[in-house]
Amino acid sequence: MIRRTCCLLVLAAAAQAQTVDVVAPYRSAVESYQRGDLASAAAQLEELIAFHDREAAATIGPAFGNVWYHLGLCRMEQGDLPGALTAFTRCHTVYANPPDGDGGNTFETAAVIRRAEIEQARGRYLPAARLYGTALKTTPPGPIRNRVLMKVAVCLHETGDLERTTRVCRKLIDDDTVRPELKRLAVLQSCRVAVEQHDL
Repeated sequence: MIRRTCCLLVLAAAAQAQTVDVVAPYRSAVESYQRGDLASAAAQLEELIAFHDREAAATIGPAFGNVWYHLGLCRMEQGDLPGALTAFTRCHTVYANPPDGDGGNTFETAAVIRRAEIEQARGRYLPAARLYGTALKTTPPGPIRNRVLMKVAVCLHETGDLERTTRVCRKLIDDDTVRPELKRLAVLQSCRVAVEQHDL
């Protein structure tokens, strides 16, 4: 709830500076999404994009990436993975926050993670591992970062990079802040690698 409120405030400030009304329709779309009305949410978000996307990078700035992120969530839950991939990609590329500070794209890193999850689900493990690596650069220490590290380990294992898989798993196993269930997954992944390395 706090994240959504911050996102709306940033989008409102960016839109107000340019006298563009996107906050009310965006809020309505997010509320539709939260109620589970994906069709309505997607339609509202697509309408916002149709009216504002062409000039949004210049007039609204990175905050407009939040619109694309929510469209990506709708598409993903509707089973439209190519549509979700496009939306998440636009969120974190076209509407990226500036390197020197927050431009209002609350979901930039989350979009990279979602994009990586889609690539992983499609069996494209190397691109997924690279995207997870990109997300790790802006993900603070904590449970989300640890889950992303575990996903990196799984993807690296699938690409056959057993040495790096072991290093990532070891990092998770040795970190006292990692939750026990995630440590167990890291241990299991390490065991799989050990079996493959020694052909047991």
